[in-house]
Amino acid sequence: MEKSTDFYMGRLHVPQRIRSCAVPFFLVFVLLLACYANSFQGTWIFDDTPNILENDNVHVERLEFASLTDSFYNLNDEITRPLAFFSFGLNWYFGKDQVFGYHLVNFAVHFLTACFLFLLVHKTLRLPVLRDAYSSHAYSIALLATVFWAVNPLQVTAVTYIVQRMAAMAGLFYVAGMYFYVSGRTARERKKQAAGFAAAGLCVLFGLSSKQNAAMLPVSIFFYDLFLIQGVSRQSLKKNLGFAAAALLLLLAAGIFYTDASSILSGYERRPFTLAERLLTQPRVIFFYISQLLYPVDSRLTLIHEVTRSTGLFSPMTTVFSIAGIFGALGFALRYCAKYPLLCFSILFFLGNHAIEGTVVPLEMIYEHRNYVPSFFFFVPVAVLVVRVMDYFSCRRMLQAALALLLVVVWAGQGHTVYMRNKRFADPLSLWADNAEKAPGLSRVHINLGNAYYDRNAYGKAYECYQRAKQADYYHNIANRGALHQNLARYFFHVKKDPEKTLYHAEIARGLYPGNWRGWYFAGLAQLNLGKPHAAFRIVMPACRKWPENLPLHYLRSLALLRDKKWQECIKNTRRALQKDFAPARFYKILGVVYLYQDQLDASARTLEMAGIKFSDVPELMLAMAEVYHRKKDLESRNRVVRRMFCQKGSRSWKQYIDEALKKNALNAYQASSSRLIPLIREAMRCITL
Repeated sequence: MEKSTDFYMGRLHVPQRIRSCAVPFFLVFVLLLACYANSFQGTWIFDDTPNILENDNVHVERLEFASLTDSFYNLNDEITRPLAFFSFGLNWYFGKDQVFGYHLVNFAVHFLTACFLFLLVHKTLRLPVLRDAYSSHAYSIALLATVFWAVNPLQVTAVTYIVQRMAAMAGLFYVAGMYFYVSGRTARERKKQAAGFAAAGLCVLFGLSSKQNAAMLPVSIFFYDLFLIQGVSRQSLKKNLGFAAAALLLLLAAGIFYTDASSILSGYERRPFTLAERLLTQPRVIFFYISQLLYPVDSRLTLIHEVTRSTGLFSPMTTVFSIAGIFGALGFALRYCAKYPLLCFSILFFLGNHAIEGTVVPLEMIYEHRNYVPSFFFFVPVAVLVVRVMDYFSCRRMLQAALALLLVVVWAGQGHTVYMRNKRFADPLSLWADNAEKAPGLSRVHINLGNAYYDRNAYGKAYECYQRAKQADYYHNIANRGALHQNLARYFFHVKKDPEKTLYHAEIARGLYPGNWRGWYFAGLAQLNLGKPHAAFRIVMPACRKWPENLPLHYLRSLALLRDKKWQECIKNTRRALQKDFAPARFYKILGVVYLYQDQLDASARTLEMAGIKFSDVPELMLAMAEVYHRKKDLESRNRVVRRMFCQKGSRSWKQYIDEALKKNALNAYQASSSRLIPLIREAMRCITL
């Protein structure tokens, strides 16, 4: 009689398969927690802003059907990765812009992915094709491969970088889909087979809804089944050849039908490289990825890498060797797949899953998070080698102990690198300073470093970074060049108070990057400061149509109408904005000033008081209210406002206080001179003194 492998604890029945998973899951959890403990306070960086902070679609306020389905959309109101955006929407509902919840979900996704990877590798090594060679060490190999993958510092950008949850979620559903397929494929009962295949199908859909590179999952399953379940033989090749040909034709037909080849080619018009240069460069990038996986030290890791373009087979010389290496690896995998199925599948899996992001699609050349899925099986042969070496020295305990200690040192070193990378992600200034040091030839990293300095009010250093970006003159796309001029426009408007240079850079930004509202915004502001409200209105009007929910643009439109003395149009536009629930305080301020200019003093007082709920201590608003109350003969209210201003002005004279409050600023709705306001203030001060 076969001995039961189940475990009983009192009345609690714990099957052996659950007990066998509990230890590796717990170990992986502890290791990951030690590595990523400092990631939970990491801040928003880079693409987090447009995809989450500026994407109103994911700002879920109520758990209602319409609100939840709106969260499927990106900033451009397109459905591209709906499940990932939906997860951001749920995060927003529970924690708004507090980063802890987002990092907690990212960590959980990475941990679950590691768990499914262990299950998949463990199940793979016990398949009939591999059982004789690996089943006795399946547990150890699966655990080693999982730990090597999970704690590798190359995964940091997919885990700590919040928006790259897209890649991590696609990875989770990818590996889970493979595990469920294998479970269904090897099950004996029809119900379990159906359940496994159904779960795998759902994972394909969920993976595609997280990131498009999950489209390779059916391809990976096909080769997995052929190499590791059926085993490569003439019979299996004949059996699968027809199916593979039909599937390939179907994919090609779908690609031709749904994909516009001209759009792929047109995408290269915005890039600093051609399609041919990208195809020549990617083999070198693949080998760089391999070197990072095997030697992931901090000095070789960063967010945006600088890579030399391959302009020909021998320029640089490593191009031809890299291409030969890729084709050699593919040839080896196809030639020896019957003899070394596990190794050959691991090679095909790594190269195949780089196919979407590493071939014709006009994406940027290199990103570390693109290795999240391709590296699933990368460390399986490494783990096999480690176990076999340990087994070879089974009679030499000291050597085994030394090898075990070496593994601990390697993992400790990798964990420390992960920890240090997380520290950089917690501070944009540290992250971009590190990136600028490692990739000094990229304009984009200097722009981002300049923005980090700007946010800390270090305007001089910010401008220096913008100048270095201009000197480097290497942009990932035309939009990046436009972003530089947007930031220069912001600098000259807010810091240098120079409307001419603001307008110069804003117009360049509008031409290079018309899809970003900030170029339009600063162009309009500059025109207002130059005393050209009608020109400002002509700029901002089409921008408001393009971005109908954008608060700064709508405010600027109302302000342009106010400055142009088009009172009725200004009132109409401002009321329309208030109906859309745009931060009402600012618009009430504009309405109050319009009513003041029209001598509708009661209406002006009411709306300015409503604006004062939020802007009660803003000097511009208090001066406007003082004038309204004075003209209304409401001396008590006037004196109350003047008393607050007196406490606020400190040692400054009234002229200094008024001039500073009403200095030439395009964003001020209320405009007046100190000569007009000082008499009423002096009268109020006499009343207060008496």
